[in-house]
Amino acid sequence: MIKLDDFYKGLVSCCLLNLNSMMDFDIINTSFSNIWLNDRNFNFLTDSKMALIGYFTNYLGDLVIGDSSTYTSLSGMVGMFNDDTINNLKFDPSDADMKYDNDIYLGFCSPFFNVLNSNLTSLKLINMYFEDNFGYVDKNSLADLAAIIGYEP
Repeated sequence: MIKLDDFYKGLVSCCLLNLNSMMDFDIINTSFSNIWLNDRNFNFLTDSKMALIGYFTNYLGDLVIGDSSTYTSLSGMVGMFNDDTINNLKFDPSDADMKYDNDIYLGFCSPFFNVLNSNLTSLKLINMYFEDNFGYVDKNSLADLAAIIGYEP
């Protein structure tokens, strides 16, 4: 049987979509629900260069998320401790192997989208719908919720 600690050291994630060196990308008429990062070691640090949905590097051009005729929804983003992982995968937030830095972390921390080392000509968020999301922030951060978009040119 694999120990949870070994599982989290071997199988980690940075995002749902990882795009590098793109010039044009649109996310339209899409629904994201219960997405969570599988990395207890870095998921809860706001400077970890991760993203819950899209991680964009060396991006050049227009980035469009949503459109005027439909909604792009993000719902049920509560982190790696959610109904599915607790009930089906038997994750136990109080288990010592699940703690990070001796604390239990609930929620997600990384921004929904992170854009790094990029030259955006435009960034458009259109008809975004957010419901039942819970963001956790780094202890050193003054923000109340995790960011929608992180951007570093």
